[in-house]
Amino acid sequence: MTPTSTRAATRALHLAAIGGLLLALSACAPDPNGPAVSGPALGDPGPAGPAAGDACERAFPGSPFGTDLADAPTVPADWTHPDGVELCGVYQSSDANAVLQYVTELEPDAVLDAWEPLLGGYALERSSGMGSWPILNAVAGDLEFAIQTDGDTGAIIIGFAEGAA
Repeated sequence: MTPTSTRAATRALHLAAIGGLLLALSACAPDPNGPAVSGPALGDPGPAGPAAGDACERAFPGSPFGTDLADAPTVPADWTHPDGVELCGVYQSSDANAVLQYVTELEPDAVLDAWEPLLGGYALERSSGMGSWPILNAVAGDLEFAIQTDGDTGAIIIGFAEGAA
């Protein structure tokens, strides 16, 4: 493996780990007696945006994230997704990192096959990701992201990192 591909693989693992952590965290309901933290309060409808469908609720139960891409400035302004996937959540985790949550009934390889034509300006590399499900890593300029699939749940997590390339 070349130093560049090793560095890209390490970044992809970090992005996938972020996505996995957010997937796990979205399944946990906040404790109403817990410490005060920044973020949506219990009963708070969350950010504006269309209501998540039933598939989103099953994949990301109780997720406090809205679906407005404007809430994640790290995500490119022209970001689009293929037919057959539903946007469930948008989360800007820091100034340079964002996460998108999607669901689909498509098979994991079909999801990535559908996304690849939409990513013409990016250098793409497909490999085996978390749980041996396929992952698509993309880099352009100082932005990179990874599209991690999960064939068991139909969940798709995309982790964006700006300034990492």
